[in-house]
Amino acid sequence: ISNSGLTISPEKNEPVIIEDAEIQDKAGKKPEETEEVKMIKEENEKMKEENVKMKEENAKFKDQIEKLEVRAKTLDNEKTVFESRIKTLESTCENHQKTIEALQNDQIVANIKIQAEQSNNENLKSELKKAQEYIGNLDKEYKLSLIHI
Repeated sequence: ISNSGLTISPEKNEPVIIEDAEIQDKAGKKPEETEEVKMIKEENEKMKEENVKMKEENAKFKDQIEKLEVRAKTLDNEKTVFESRIKTLESTCENHQKTIEALQNDQIVANIKIQAEQSNNENLKSELKKAQEYIGNLDKEYKLSLIHI
């Protein structure tokens, strides 16, 4: 309980004389700090120091975030480039596959033509052999007919 300069201590229940801080200030005296006030001031100083440290850490984190955002944009651009390359490569692969299929079809056609030509060649060889045999027979007949003449 306080009343301009007179306070009753609740612990001891006795009057304690305290000069008013305003009166002391006017007289050029500073009021004596109680332990509680000292502790609050120390706590306040600690909090100010922590606040400065937190602001420094916050600035570091902001810098790191900016760097990470730049890196993320770079990676996103790289991803876009690679996706484009992938599409190009896929298209190229499809074109090569179509070319391979066309060449395989050409090869099949060529093989069929080769087989036909080989078969035709075999037929021609067979006809040639028959013709040679026929000529051989004609030659024999001719020679025999010369002998009889």
